[in-house]
Amino acid sequence: MKKAALWRATGIFVLAIGVGFFTGYKIPRAGTFDVQSSQTLREHGGYQYISKLLACDFPVSQDTRKYGGLTDSVNDFIAKGKANHELSRMSVYFRDLTDGRWIGVGEDDQYDPASLFKIPTLIAYYRLAATEPDIFSRQIQFVFADDNSKTQNIKPSEVLQNGERYTVDDLLNRMIIYSDNAATNLLIKNIDKVYLENVFRDLELSSAVLTDAGESMSAKSFSLFFRVLYNASYLSRDRSEKALALLAKTDFQDGFQAGIPTGVPIAHKFGEKTFVNPQGIPLSAQLHECGIVYASGHPYLLCVMTEGQSLDKLKTVLRNVSSMVYQTVVAAGITK
Repeated sequence: MKKAALWRATGIFVLAIGVGFFTGYKIPRAGTFDVQSSQTLREHGGYQYISKLLACDFPVSQDTRKYGGLTDSVNDFIAKGKANHELSRMSVYFRDLTDGRWIGVGEDDQYDPASLFKIPTLIAYYRLAATEPDIFSRQIQFVFADDNSKTQNIKPSEVLQNGERYTVDDLLNRMIIYSDNAATNLLIKNIDKVYLENVFRDLELSSAVLTDAGESMSAKSFSLFFRVLYNASYLSRDRSEKALALLAKTDFQDGFQAGIPTGVPIAHKFGEKTFVNPQGIPLSAQLHECGIVYASGHPYLLCVMTEGQSLDKLKTVLRNVSSMVYQTVVAAGITK
């Protein structure tokens, strides 16, 4: 009886190998993965900005064969930037969105997220729309008392007008495209904080940043917001697509956008903050940018957080890092 069972099991195994042979399937070796298989687990479905996951990505960590040189380049860049007084510190998180490979330099270091916080606010409203589809057409009146954009160093190119009423959809657009703090303030005041807290908790991130001005985030942790949008794993496909399409309209052109060729789409957001002493004298500045660069055939996520003395110098840092990463991707021979 045992022999019969053994022969049946052997026959099934041989049959499985035979089917794999004739269908082209290869049994992966332990500890390896097939990059092409990772790509075929996605469904584009005519969307421009998302790549819907049909199954889990392969568990891939850093890969020195493809991107190891980028780690060295980033470390050299930071050393030179410090020597030239262009920055005091910088963190970089890069992720290949086709196969999950990533590299990080100081990716867990903490910074004030500043206007990057507008992305979870956008996600919270899109999440709310699943149960309240009329939310986008609701109107909110703006008064100067709600204007907190005076602290912005990078001013919005369009501002809200006192006494005017704006739809939530319009405010969301202004919050992302122009990084308008006044629009953001209105949106936060008119949503139950539970929706914002849930975005953080669902992604297993600390929601303390919502209530504590001293709280901070890292480049790696913040990248989760872009990853769930790209994979449409938190919002619906249509909402994820709409969110990234809106982020692709961001009018900040002095960072990542300036470091890649014209015409390459990028869905991104920046955040900036200046720290001053009690007398109002500037002590330091932080400037961050995170986004998805849709390099032809090979999109990637890049999140860079910086600190230094000059926002203008930090803008140049973001531009140069963006260029360096894009050139690395091109040199790897994976873009068209």
